[in-house]
Amino acid sequence: MDFRYDVRSIAHLIDLIPFQPDTERLELDKIGLPVTSAPQLKASSLAYHLLHEDQALGIVKDWQEAAKTNVSIPIRDALVDMMPSMPLELLERYYMPQALRAMGAKIAK
Repeated sequence: MDFRYDVRSIAHLIDLIPFQPDTERLELDKIGLPVTSAPQLKASSLAYHLLHEDQALGIVKDWQEAAKTNVSIPIRDALVDMMPSMPLELLERYYMPQALRAMGAKIAK
């Protein structure tokens, strides 16, 4: 599967994920993207942004395969919430590398 318009298509996919306040982890089975059936995908604007050699059925099949995993992705961290109020120099030298390591450790779990 590929994104037809690159970053613009990725942004469109992200925009389709409904906002859920106080969510700390993104779980595939809870994001509600219109990719669970070919007719559902074809009726969605997302169909114009995804490419697959087997068209909608291929995208649905890829999604079903990906959804078998039991991985959740951290999308919120206390350190990240504090970052807007931190000086840029501190962010670049210390906090950003620390935040990336912390998020990576959470993904690995």
